[in-house]
Amino acid sequence: MSTRSGGSNCAIATCDLYSGKTKKIGMTDISFHRFPKDPDVQKIWTLKCKRGDSWNPSKSYICSKHFKSEDFIRDLKSELMGNKTVRRLKPGSIPTLNLPTCLSTETQCALKRRSRIEAKSIKESHNQLIATTLDTEQMVSALLFDEANNLANNNQHFNPNYEIMYNELFKEHQNLKNENEKLKIELLSFKPSSLNYKNINENLRHNIKILEKRLKTLNSVLTQTQKNMSNQIKSLTQNKTLAIENKAKSYLSAIFTPNQLNLLMKKKKQVNWTQDEISKAFTLRYFSKRAYMFVNRELHYPLPGLSSLQRWAKGICMRNGILHDVLKIMELNGNNLEDYQKLTVLMFDEVKVCSTLEYDTLQDEVVGPHDQMQVVMARGIASPWKQPVFVDFDRKMTKEILFSIINELDQIGFKVICCVSDCGGGNVGLWRTLDISYDQPVFCIPNGRNIVFIPDAPHILKLVRNWLLDTGFIKDDKLINKQPLEALVSITSTELSVCHKLSNEHLICEGSQRQKVKLATQLISHTTATALKHYEPISDKKLNSDTAEFIELINNWFDLANVSHPNDNSTPFKAPYGLFLEEQNALLDKVYDFIFNMRCINKSNLQLFQKALLMNINGTRKLLNIVQEHGLKYLLTSKSNQDAVENLFGQLRTGGGLNDHPSPLNALYRLRMIILGKNPGVVSTSSNTYDKNQEEFMVANTFKQINFKLTDNEKNEDTETGTDTDTDTDTINDNKSINEMTQDAIEYLAGWIAKKYRMKFPELGCTTTQLNTSRVNDHNYQLSTWTEHLSYGGLIVPSNYFKTKIFRIEKLFKKITKRQIPKGPRVVKQLTQKIFNRMDFDEKYYPVIQAYVKQRIFIRMKYTTKNQKTLIAKRKAKSQLLKLQKLQRIMT
Repeated sequence: MSTRSGGSNCAIATCDLYSGKTKKIGMTDISFHRFPKDPDVQKIWTLKCKRGDSWNPSKSYICSKHFKSEDFIRDLKSELMGNKTVRRLKPGSIPTLNLPTCLSTETQCALKRRSRIEAKSIKESHNQLIATTLDTEQMVSALLFDEANNLANNNQHFNPNYEIMYNELFKEHQNLKNENEKLKIELLSFKPSSLNYKNINENLRHNIKILEKRLKTLNSVLTQTQKNMSNQIKSLTQNKTLAIENKAKSYLSAIFTPNQLNLLMKKKKQVNWTQDEISKAFTLRYFSKRAYMFVNRELHYPLPGLSSLQRWAKGICMRNGILHDVLKIMELNGNNLEDYQKLTVLMFDEVKVCSTLEYDTLQDEVVGPHDQMQVVMARGIASPWKQPVFVDFDRKMTKEILFSIINELDQIGFKVICCVSDCGGGNVGLWRTLDISYDQPVFCIPNGRNIVFIPDAPHILKLVRNWLLDTGFIKDDKLINKQPLEALVSITSTELSVCHKLSNEHLICEGSQRQKVKLATQLISHTTATALKHYEPISDKKLNSDTAEFIELINNWFDLANVSHPNDNSTPFKAPYGLFLEEQNALLDKVYDFIFNMRCINKSNLQLFQKALLMNINGTRKLLNIVQEHGLKYLLTSKSNQDAVENLFGQLRTGGGLNDHPSPLNALYRLRMIILGKNPGVVSTSSNTYDKNQEEFMVANTFKQINFKLTDNEKNEDTETGTDTDTDTDTINDNKSINEMTQDAIEYLAGWIAKKYRMKFPELGCTTTQLNTSRVNDHNYQLSTWTEHLSYGGLIVPSNYFKTKIFRIEKLFKKITKRQIPKGPRVVKQLTQKIFNRMDFDEKYYPVIQAYVKQRIFIRMKYTTKNQKTLIAKRKAKSQLLKLQKLQRIMT
């Protein structure tokens, strides 16, 4: 777009207005408006201009001649005050008047400017031509005069005709004389003007002064009129205040509450919000925090403040029975969930509380004594949410309570399809009242819907471990007992060991230790089964093999019954149930047949844990069919266990520090804090279970979304390294079996380091899958290592070069540390530097050595803490032995 120094040009192709021109011709009502910043509206303006040339719309203008009067915002204030109005376009206005009909390559202003430039160019060319012609005539005259002189000088025989020349000059003289006479006559015909311009000028000045006085008088009258009008408006407003308020209340009472009307009409500065008003405001705040702030601050819609909503939230009723206030918030949250996300699993269990009498000041009543608190939790089977919905004391779960909870959840849109409990005595009685068994784990509710009942898989695993350690099992000719496990633990009590997690604690397992699922999963694991097969710690190979196969079978079942990650496809048994259905059902059939035909030693019938395991298998299959009917492809089986309830109990126990059994009122207070999302305290790292699903309480998540600052602070869980092992050099040389296990552990740790730096240094090792492929291609059939036995295909086997270097690093580590834990600042850096200086290793691998040293120090710290008493006794015995030897030498 072309621009002028005088101001803005109109961008319309056929418009020739610009700000300088409008000022010259007095068009004060014309205004120029910049193109809008909104890209969509700016594009429409650009199309309206019908421009075919190159121009920049973001720096262009369109004059007001192309807009309707309705497109402008009326400046009432300036009109009333008599000031100059400022013309502003309404948002989204489009030019519609005086627009071109076809595309033009140039605007009208550009065309006129071009015509003016062309005219000016023609005029300059004309003037130049005239000047050139005059110069040429003068040169010709001079040349003719010179030629005449030359002829006069050179031709002496030339005789001019003076008579003819005289007659010509006389005629020219007469013509000039006649013209002179005519000019004199014309000059005499002009008469002096009768106008007196001085008087005219004085009269005009006088008239201007008179007009200025009149203007001043009119301005004063206008000012006074405005003041009078303002006073009249104020008087009218005061006189009609009551009528306006009454009409406003009658019109707005259907939209605003009385408290909101009092704030809008400034009758009150503060009000006491009712529960209904706060509940509605909470709903708006939940759906959109930005909308809540916009309505409150920008539209001045009276709403309760954040502190009022927080006080209401803290007052949620937590009395015995169904938590109806919690269900209201769940219903509100459910409006944003799909139907499949509201498929619900109910789980219930009891936690011990301190049996004491308490006085509830809020309810003015005596509470207790109570021994157990029953908690029912709802959990999304296809969505990451969980929420306690029922709390009571010393009350066993009954059929009536269960049906009432399911009915309440159905009414708010949450469909219960599964129930979960452990194998306690009260729950077994509930199974009988519901008429369910291991071959038919389904019961029907009054509305006709079938619900699956699944026993808790971690609790079943603990029972399997207990019977294995206490009695053992027998099936056909297979004998399964703890003897291979005891032998395996006896050879793995070193610093570096492939079974670093196993200890005598896993075999003794008395008292509260039997409640820990962690000990059961570590004992009945793939690592334990592989170690039994690989090392054969006892001479009875059949007993060793049968026990290892049983542990592997139960481990695979528990993996399938405890799937929490939808993308873990390392084995078909760790993948979600339904993705590898053929292999998974084959495993379930094999476990079902084994458990059904297996008997505990000295027992002739199926025990409770066997029936529970069979019920778990049948219930899991029926639950998969139900979720597939609702459009889901697979089932995360960890959703059908009690980890969420056990995790909640862990928070309740540790919320009071050392007081792990809270009183009933204290337990309710801690439960309220957890539900509201406040920090429940330090969660115990030794809890019975660990919930891998990372779900949030629905009420706490709701408060988090509306920025109540009541979120639970996540606690960092203690992490375990994949390698704890080692022993001193003397012990390694003395025992070949321990030497082999130590080497396997060092190789495993080297593979862990190689996997950590796999992207940066791929030459450090390869996966077991790649190694097996290369061996087949090279026809290399050497024996598999421990890492290869343990791996499903993803573990890293270190290269021979890297393995040699790691064994050298381990030797230097032991030599420098001397079985002690290095102390002082920068211990890892200093120890790494010492080892690196003694090795012929490329400098780029320095971080690899540092990572190994750091992990090795962690292993020694853990081993030292675990065996501190034993080490102290050994050092003391060694010191006494040295003293005795010294005394013996002195005496001899």
